[in-house]
Amino acid sequence: MEACFFLLRQITLLFENFGLILCFLFHQLSVGKKISSFMFLSIRDDTFTICRDAAGIAGNIFAFGLFVSPIPTFKRIVRNKSTESFSGLPCVYALLNCLICTWYGTPLISYDNVPVMMVNSIGSVFQITYIVVFIVYANREKKFLALWRS
Repeated sequence: MEACFFLLRQITLLFENFGLILCFLFHQLSVGKKISSFMFLSIRDDTFTICRDAAGIAGNIFAFGLFVSPIPTFKRIVRNKSTESFSGLPCVYALLNCLICTWYGTPLISYDNVPVMMVNSIGSVFQITYIVVFIVYANREKKFLALWRS
């Protein structure tokens, strides 16, 4: 069961990053042009807007799925009052990813990426919650590793 959740997290992370790349490409290609040319393609601006928005919505859905996928694991941790053999490092790494993507999505850094900022700020809250739960129920050695190893 844990392997399924791990695989789901990896797939959704892949789709989230793919969505960010598509949004970036569509944004770069359509800035200030009525018709955008990319290599051999000539595509109208409204087509880029539709594709960019569709990729953004799909990326946000997959990202939200990524953020809620550890919930069964953390329910088990709370129920057993032990982290067992689970590692807290994936949550720390996911928090760093969320914070970087939130920073990227701010209007000061990139134009028209507020949905990226919103979903990743929500993800940051989820990850902070997971890290706190992990630290509360971890034994002394794992607390040290989770806090100082990363």
